[in-house]
Amino acid sequence: MRVFRYEWQIRMKRIFLIVVLTMMYITSAFCQKTDGYGFEDGCLTVVDAGVGASIGRYGDKARSVYISHITPFADSFFLGVGFGFHHLQEYQTTSLPLYLEARYYFVDKPFSPFVDLKAGTYFYLSTDRVNTDQEYSIAKGKKKEAKDCPLFFSPSIGAKWRIADSFGLQATLSDAEYMMCVYNENAKKYSNRFVGSLTFSLGIYFQIAGF
Repeated sequence: MRVFRYEWQIRMKRIFLIVVLTMMYITSAFCQKTDGYGFEDGCLTVVDAGVGASIGRYGDKARSVYISHITPFADSFFLGVGFGFHHLQEYQTTSLPLYLEARYYFVDKPFSPFVDLKAGTYFYLSTDRVNTDQEYSIAKGKKKEAKDCPLFFSPSIGAKWRIADSFGLQATLSDAEYMMCVYNENAKKYSNRFVGSLTFSLGIYFQIAGF
């Protein structure tokens, strides 16, 4: 059964990676066909860095960086892909999220609020508190009692300020949720729970001609 679960996890991650790479090709091809590189034309590369406070029973303080590549598909509506680095303080884990992203700007002005949603999967880059059977412990290997389900999603609200035609700043408030196999002290076992962080981020967005 464990072998089947492991193979299923690898297969799903490969499928999602193929989807992300396909979306990257589509968005890049679309951008290369546009004539200008103002707000409405071309792709945006968005880089955010933030810190987060714990949310909920299983939540944890976090530090994160997200890098997204998005393109306009309709008036003020953008779609794209991205990856990031996410570190949880108490769980002592660092992960690499891969995600699809949808963003909507409310007005096409130098200053505009927006809503955003990232959703995808993640891979562990480092894990320190593993199989300790105590609070803030994750499960791996033989200790695993719940089926791994590495999901990630992050709804956000924010505002951007365009400084130049191809460069701007933004501030974002996000609820970053990672489904992890964590230890439940009451039940004395590991189970899949969303580990949440309310994250405030500051970032930049910019456009590169032809990309």
